[in-house]
Amino acid sequence: MRVLNLRKIDVVKLGILSAIFYFILGLFVVLVYGAIGAAFVSRWRPPIIALGAVLIVFIPIFYGIIGFVAGLVGGLLLNLSLSVIKGLPIYFDDEKTEQIKEEKNEVQTS
Repeated sequence: MRVLNLRKIDVVKLGILSAIFYFILGLFVVLVYGAIGAAFVSRWRPPIIALGAVLIVFIPIFYGIIGFVAGLVGGLLLNLSLSVIKGLPIYFDDEKTEQIKEEKNEVQTS
């Protein structure tokens, strides 16, 4: 088992990753609310259709921007926290190392 100490993360990459997740969430929100809105609107009028088309484009982009900002702030806070606690140990299992240890134990017990 290897132990690595996480000291800091790339804040911009976390922001981009968060923006992608929030954009996808925005698409889901548009689909759900669009379906609900379509079920309850009895008569389609051009202004409502135009507003719906604008919101279909605007909401995922807005969610993506909010996600990017939230990722930046979250990354900055995470880096600040990691500097205070001097890093976060992360444990990784290395399958080859485990197999070698098991083989050594088998040889020693034989």
